[in-house]
Amino acid sequence: MEDEQGDFVSRLNESIDIAHRISRYRGLVNLLIHTETTGEKLGFIEKFVNEFRNMAWFGTLGEFGRWWETRAGTRMEVQRGVDGTVIIQLDAPSPIEGLTLELPSGWAYETGPAGTFQKGELLSLGAFSGEIQVSLKED
Repeated sequence: MEDEQGDFVSRLNESIDIAHRISRYRGLVNLLIHTETTGEKLGFIEKFVNEFRNMAWFGTLGEFGRWWETRAGTRMEVQRGVDGTVIIQLDAPSPIEGLTLELPSGWAYETGPAGTFQKGELLSLGAFSGEIQVSLKED
């Protein structure tokens, strides 16, 4: 979404609606806002961010690029523990937070890095770097 064509501020509701539709697919929304004026554009940003504050990650393109570079370099191995648990071993080349794994139905999070949480079949990992283990149980 960009501010160069048309009345950007009047498109707030449309922009929020589009971002909600994109979020169903866990997609990316990029806001391109030039800073030659601030008043109305700042209001747009504040309202947009408040709408998604508790459900989205916000950052710069550089931060996003570094996150994807780390994600692409992270190795993962899945194995069964002797007690039937599922062990996921991850090795990230640099710090990463929010790496999300889509789990098979019936797998439930047990242990892993601080800040890790499961919502349905999605497991969002807390911050980690280097080698870690995540333990899951099957229902």
